[in-house]
Amino acid sequence: TKIDNMEENGYIDATEFIECQMIYDPEDDSKSAYYAGAMCGGYGTKIKIGVFEDEMCSQLTGNDIEDYLVDGDGVTMKLSHALLKSVYSDSCISCKQVDDYDEDGDGDNGDYQADE
Repeated sequence: TKIDNMEENGYIDATEFIECQMIYDPEDDSKSAYYAGAMCGGYGTKIKIGVFEDEMCSQLTGNDIEDYLVDGDGVTMKLSHALLKSVYSDSCISCKQVDDYDEDGDGDNGDYQADE
């Protein structure tokens, strides 16, 4: 299948970048590292991979991920969204970040409201 031969054909699977990860680590300390991670696209109807300035993938750069994709030999690769597209439909998806951490078990995920 096409997906089985993806890397041989110069493509990297976009699902490899679902979790935020460093994609560019400059040798020059005065330059910034870049990170790639999943983000909403198409007004909430798509998931795409963005390039970010921070390790939490919250500060979008506007750079193109394909500018940073190279194989072990330094050959430029392209991003394949074939598998990523299979995880969502054409309808809207939630881009809201979910915080699962609830330190005291009261269901407020650490939100604090002062008594009035």
